[in-house]
Amino acid sequence: MGEFLVFLAGLPSIALSAIFGALFGLVGGLLGVILKRWGFTNAWRYVAGIAVAVSVPLTSNLIKPAIQNAALNDGLPKKLDDFTIHEATKIVPGGVEYRFRLVGAIPPDFKVSAVKQKNLQGLCQIWKPDLDAGRATKIVYSYTWDGGADAYSVVPGDCK
Repeated sequence: MGEFLVFLAGLPSIALSAIFGALFGLVGGLLGVILKRWGFTNAWRYVAGIAVAVSVPLTSNLIKPAIQNAALNDGLPKKLDDFTIHEATKIVPGGVEYRFRLVGAIPPDFKVSAVKQKNLQGLCQIWKPDLDAGRATKIVYSYTWDGGADAYSVVPGDCK
């Protein structure tokens, strides 16, 4: 299923709306035919129309985000270096969350805040346009390792 969703991610938004509108209309039409056989003579017309109308919010609020998440996670998990594995990327309200797992010998004094300070200039170069335009309000970097977990966020105030 993942490969199919990644394929769909390459299609234009209008094509996705057309495909899922047609599928919902087909299902609604079939349900309407069943209702017609049960004695509801005009039901097929209404059920198909309602199904197509319902497809619009469902496609934009559920299907498209699922397709985007599948595309973002294609090829994951991915080993970035000797200690870091990129496990997942997820679109969250207001931004993106990157999830990493640290492996190997993690120093007992390891602090994710130090990782943020080290990488903040580069992260701001990447995310400042989206943060300034309001397309994102925070970018979350979550880390887990044996015996611990921590996270940091890049927010508009970090990139002034």
